[in-house]
Amino acid sequence: MTQKLDVLQTISMSFVQSARIARRHIHWLLLTALALLAVDILKIATSAASVQFISALACAPIAIFTHQQLIRGKSGVGDVFANSQLMTRYAIEASICFTIPAVILAVIVVSLASAVGYRYISPFLSETLFFIAIIAISARPALKLPARAVGDSLTWKEACRLGRGNTISIVLALCGSTLIASAATIVIKAAMKLGMPSLVGLVLFELAEAWGLVFVIGTLSICYRELRLTKLAEPSDQPA
Repeated sequence: MTQKLDVLQTISMSFVQSARIARRHIHWLLLTALALLAVDILKIATSAASVQFISALACAPIAIFTHQQLIRGKSGVGDVFANSQLMTRYAIEASICFTIPAVILAVIVVSLASAVGYRYISPFLSETLFFIAIIAISARPALKLPARAVGDSLTWKEACRLGRGNTISIVLALCGSTLIASAATIVIKAAMKLGMPSLVGLVLFELAEAWGLVFVIGTLSICYRELRLTKLAEPSDQPA
């Protein structure tokens, strides 16, 4: 019997856990915020494909740390940074998981826009649908990322099979957590327009982005944890 994920419970659990990580491991958020800022600067002079991998590599430490915290209940800063091979593999798999669908969808969107006419397409609506489509395509394969972080030898095929029957729930959970995380950055941008000092706003914005990353990664971790533990708890069909 397929385990059905509770979307609201998954988001709320991830919110509480991400807030706890932010409170207890603020140094992780600071390091990630600096890494995200560096990636933003590199976007000026680096190709899109390179930036995507660099961004994934910059986010890999906090992502792996979050996965391990929420799935195994423990992780160490030294353990993550000492395993450069794990960080590199995680970054490569994250890039594959999200970049390939993004490139394919971008080609399709540009082709359709050229055929229909750009003036008939709403930029906000197209960007929103584009984001949802990427999440929908990547939701089940992305379950391989937390598996990689905790040393679970899950293949891409097995990751997709693990999420079978819960695709909509995973997509809703990831979109919901992303929306909440985005709200924090929107509030900070609004505060900057109202007179908040630029330097303070920049620091708070990057910290909010780092926390948002932990929140979304935490949501993916909980999806994996609930589905994987249920799968492992199922009785084997093979005779003893």
